[in-house]
Amino acid sequence: MELMHTAQRRDRGLLLTAAIVLAALALRPAIVAIGPLATEIQQDTGLGVTMLGLLTTVPLLCLGLVASGAAFLSEHLGIDRAVLIAVGLIAVGIVMRLLAPLPLLFAGTVVAASGIAVGNVLIPAAIKHYRPHRLGATMTVYSVALQSGAAVAAAVTVPLGRTVGLGWRGSLAMWGLPAAVAFLAWLPRAVRGPSADSDSAAKAEAVPVWRTRLGWSAGLFIGLQSGIYFALAAWLPTLLTDNGMTADAAGYALSLVGLAGIASGLPIPVLAVRMRRQHSLVFAVTAAFGIGLLGLVIAPTGGALLWATVLGLGQGGGLSLALTLFTLRARDADSAARLSGMAQTVGYLVAALGPLAAGWTNALTGGWTVPIVVLLAVLAPFTAAGVAVAQPRYINDETTERKKTS
Repeated sequence: MELMHTAQRRDRGLLLTAAIVLAALALRPAIVAIGPLATEIQQDTGLGVTMLGLLTTVPLLCLGLVASGAAFLSEHLGIDRAVLIAVGLIAVGIVMRLLAPLPLLFAGTVVAASGIAVGNVLIPAAIKHYRPHRLGATMTVYSVALQSGAAVAAAVTVPLGRTVGLGWRGSLAMWGLPAAVAFLAWLPRAVRGPSADSDSAAKAEAVPVWRTRLGWSAGLFIGLQSGIYFALAAWLPTLLTDNGMTADAAGYALSLVGLAGIASGLPIPVLAVRMRRQHSLVFAVTAAFGIGLLGLVIAPTGGALLWATVLGLGQGGGLSLALTLFTLRARDADSAARLSGMAQTVGYLVAALGPLAAGWTNALTGGWTVPIVVLLAVLAPFTAAGVAVAQPRYINDETTERKKTS
């Protein structure tokens, strides 16, 4: 009988892990696929540079503005139903972009990005709730799947769409399939309703994360990391071509950032869970960013592939570490969702400034040295915020301390 129960628990764990992977794979392609198709979209629709830029900026703003509402949704519907709604919104938003009226391209992007924002917050919280004893391993699986979805979308959207003859709308729409499959995977869990061991005590006294130093530090940590990444994603190919590299080679260098990010996402969550303090991981991520950025100043084309790889290690490691710390700095899934929602609200609104700042300083100075120096300067507050989040404490305890001193 005991063996039967063990097998049942193992099977349930595998089904949950599969559902997490499928949802993670759906969280990036709807955004990432826009960039490679930008030229085709512009030629077909006549969108100006400003409107096209808005199409790529809107998702980041949605990720920030909607994230803080994810915990509210989870508390009232249950975490499984909230995740189901998230992946459903992604699928619906992607289908909306398939339709002809141009406003639906923007509306569908908002809907899909809203679903992504909710999923970003709640899937790590679900891991905290359902897999607390397998936190490191499950966060590793989630992080790798998340970054793999982005890397695959960046690599195959254009060639696959051209091979099949989908056009830019069809090429965007094909990424609705992972979201649809994820919806089906979460549907049985959502139908069962909230689990019997839901965090009712935590819900009775919600953590006011917006009034905590830890919450703001977490927001700055993921925000500055994402700001550097999105600045590189937007401008690294241009930087390299401006220095004499071919467009194909520059695109390959950018793809290395994503591939290296997958590699660094493998060990970070497991290591972080085993450490009482994660300062060394913060310093390792900072070092990777610093080396890569300095390399772009010293030898932008001669060492481009090396710098792209090192930057990818920093980007993937930083994202995996941030997501894992959101779960480690909370005592329960509800608090983890609140911390993650607040941090990603702050973070993605900060991150949206990254591409804008890099482009503005390039236009102002006529080169790429100053923009890279600005990104290097960002590493100081990034490291300080990371060290603060790496302290062995819980956001719940910070709230209790504030009440005692008030």
